[in-house]
Amino acid sequence: MSEQDTARTTTTAVLATAIEDTNYNYHAEQIDYISENTYSLSYIDHLELRTRTRNFDLNEQSYRFRAYTNFPKERKLNQTYKDKSLDEARLQGKEKLNNALEYRYKLIISMIKNERVLQGKLALNELLEDRITILKKLANNLDFDYQDLLDAENDYQKLQIDLVDLENNLKQSSWEVSQLLGVNDKVYLDREDMISVEQIALFVNSFDKEIATDNFYYAQQIVDIELAELEYEQKKASAKTPLKFLEASYRDDFNEGFQKDFSLGLGLKIPIGSAVKGSLNERVIKIAKEKNKLDDVKYELHEGISETLTVLEVLFAKHRLLSRFLEEDNEEESLKKYQAIEGISPLVLLKVKENIIKKRQVLFDVEKEIFSSYLEFLDLQGLLVRSPVVNYLSSKNDLVF
Repeated sequence: MSEQDTARTTTTAVLATAIEDTNYNYHAEQIDYISENTYSLSYIDHLELRTRTRNFDLNEQSYRFRAYTNFPKERKLNQTYKDKSLDEARLQGKEKLNNALEYRYKLIISMIKNERVLQGKLALNELLEDRITILKKLANNLDFDYQDLLDAENDYQKLQIDLVDLENNLKQSSWEVSQLLGVNDKVYLDREDMISVEQIALFVNSFDKEIATDNFYYAQQIVDIELAELEYEQKKASAKTPLKFLEASYRDDFNEGFQKDFSLGLGLKIPIGSAVKGSLNERVIKIAKEKNKLDDVKYELHEGISETLTVLEVLFAKHRLLSRFLEEDNEEESLKKYQAIEGISPLVLLKVKENIIKKRQVLFDVEKEIFSSYLEFLDLQGLLVRSPVVNYLSSKNDLVF
């Protein structure tokens, strides 16, 4: 990949494009619209004008004007419900932003780790080509085992298929990152400050297993409970409001004076039936259901985090073991040791190099699993969108936005 057709960028720059995600922005625009175009509950709920004809004579009319009221407590609860509904919508927006960030994290992890795997497989490809070349030269020897050549060619063919898949995956990842950044060139991600496996281990082990109240998965369900409770309070306040309406009436009677034609009245509500109780019971049941859902959310988050930590613990142990093996099998030292043996076959030296590369490949695979499980941990903890949003792939926790 030449410098001319490569655009260098950082993981932070890629993550920062999440704020431009279409789904997130559309939802944010909807919230702004609702916030600006919803109204507070007025003191007057609605007005009603009635007219009645007496004795089928249009000249004998009676008029009645009613104003249905909303008491201060009803108005206050309505405003609280509106504000809480907006909180719910904002948390839904947070979830969309979380999804956008998670997608970009997965893209970055796949791209960086697959590049390392590809480099190793390309080195292995060269060694297999050398092994096949040497085996073909030895084919005329009487003690030559053609199975060795067949195995080498099979390994080579399998590797070619793996390379096609890897190169295609990298090409697709690079294209997707380019689209996010709005560039036409291939993208190279700077990994100078990339967090190490050791730093990930320290980070995840420093966390309390308790679910934080600002975890947006938890906060969403808390808001649902609060909305259900507000619905109950609204219905209860409406049922307890004694004044139903205020009324002014006028009876057009030529035989009476204006004072007798005109009258004022009010309507009082006497809640003796079961309709209101039934409606309140429904809301009590809804509150109980929402609280049960909160218990389910807490349980699922606890189980998910616990399971992820268990997986990470095993992966960290594998990574330490493989790192130690590679340190002990130092490539230069191993080659020097075998090259010092008189009459050593070049096939043995190639096999030493292959073994070291294969161990590195296994290490890279384990690292990719660690980063993927680390991302899952961040998501379950609600950290991806915790304000301020930072880059958890950076050892410096660079600010994203």
